[in-house]
Parts: sequence; structure tokens; C-alpha cells
Amino acid sequence: MKFKSPVKIYDSRARKALKIFIKDNKDLKAKKLDDYAEYCEVWDKYYKTKKKDIEDAFIKLPDYYQYGKYGNCNEEKFKELISLIEKENKNKNEWFKERIFDVYLWNLSEEIPYLFHKLCFENKKNLLFENK
Repeated sequence: MKFKSPVKIYDSRARKALKIFIKDNKDLKAKKLDDYAEYCEVWDKYYKTKKKDIEDAFIKLPDYYQYGKYGNCNEEKFKELISLIEKENKNKNEWFKERIFDVYLWNLSEEIPYLFHKLCFENKKNLLFENK
């Protein structure tokens, strides 16, 4: 991408996920997400509520190689790339975490039922990132 952080990807799937967040927040009920400024305001608020989960996911990312498809990137190269991202300056590191959040929004809107989301993220513990 030409522009790094702060960039919010404004698409229908992310808007759909943010509307789930709006339902549970009285101060956001009036938001329609019809313009980019309003969308960014809600995106930022939701991102802040998920910041700890994103940090946890980012730290554990090298352990998730086996669950993804990375083209010609083998596990060693994958872990090397993650290590480089971790060492980058805060702005680039934050940009990557924002993209993790974008993927979370897309998955929430399309694949993860709302009740599953409530169970995993709004209880006292985060079931998706908990050590087994």
C-alpha cells in the first residue's frame, strides 16, 4: 500500500461488522456509517476495544503458520518476516496490526456468527487466543 497508518479500509464487509459493534454501544446508536469520517470514528473506537486481543494475536502470529497459506513462503521465512515486522518502527508495526483488525472485521461480517463473537471476545477471557 502506498499509504500506511492510519488507513481504514472502507468496504461493505467491514461496515457490516462495525454495525454489530454499534448495536452494543448506546453512544454509537445514531451512527449509520454512510460517510468515511463517521466510519473512521467507529472503526477507531472498536479498534481500541480490541487492541489487547490484536496485540496477543500479533505476538502469537509465528505460531499460526500451519493454519494459513503463504504461497512460496516456508515456515522459516514466515517467522523471519514476522520478526522483521516486530522490529520495525511503531508506525509500520501499527499498520500491520490495523490490517489484522481489518481481517477480523471481514471474518466477523461473513463467517463468525454474532453469538460466537460475543462468547469469544466479550467474556472475561479471550477464548480464541487463550493458551491450551
